[in-house]
Amino acid sequence: MGEAAAASWGFARAKLVSDEIRRDRRVAKDVQVEEFRFWLTRLGGNREQEAATVAQMRLIESNRFFALLHEVLAMADAELRCQAALAVFHVEPSGGVEFLVSLLDDPEWIVRVEACGLLHDIAETAAVSALNRTMRSDPHPMVRNTAAYALGGIGDPVAIPALIEALDNDHEPDELGHTTSACAMTALDNILKTNHTRIKSSEGLCQMQPEPTDVETLKAEAMEVFRNL
Repeated sequence: MGEAAAASWGFARAKLVSDEIRRDRRVAKDVQVEEFRFWLTRLGGNREQEAATVAQMRLIESNRFFALLHEVLAMADAELRCQAALAVFHVEPSGGVEFLVSLLDDPEWIVRVEACGLLHDIAETAAVSALNRTMRSDPHPMVRNTAAYALGGIGDPVAIPALIEALDNDHEPDELGHTTSACAMTALDNILKTNHTRIKSSEGLCQMQPEPTDVETLKAEAMEVFRNL
């Protein structure tokens, strides 16, 4: 292929791709609530199907995306509200913190757990205050546990006093036998980047410490960090 022909082919290919993108964006702009609701049901399952669905959602303008989410939530069951939270994580993670925080007040505990877990993964400090509140006051132990887990993942030392309070006082087990006290202990360890509760390797793997955690030392080190903020 000569240089002129190659250039002509390259231009034609670029125009084709550009036309496809414009067409896809027009389609995304015209997405209606029922179609968007169907897309939500395709998340969390088959990876290829989820990837294709997320790619479609990312073509929707941000304001329209959140407007569709709110319209769907008005008629959604708990499972679909969890799917909506997952969509925010995949499509608008940083811009979706406020949306996920609103789900911390959802009437179904499973939705609140999902929101806490996704706020852990997004790791934005803007969620710390709401997660502190959830850890202190949510009626379901698994939600409180996941809120503590999220605070450890975010890593903001501002959460230290609330985590110490949970460590000292919240010993109610969830369905799996975990307590917010234990989750708060691990969260403090994560914020401090220490190995009080687990031994963390450079590959991100962990193993349990062979000896019981010196809780008082962990708390003292955490408060020292907090006082120096």
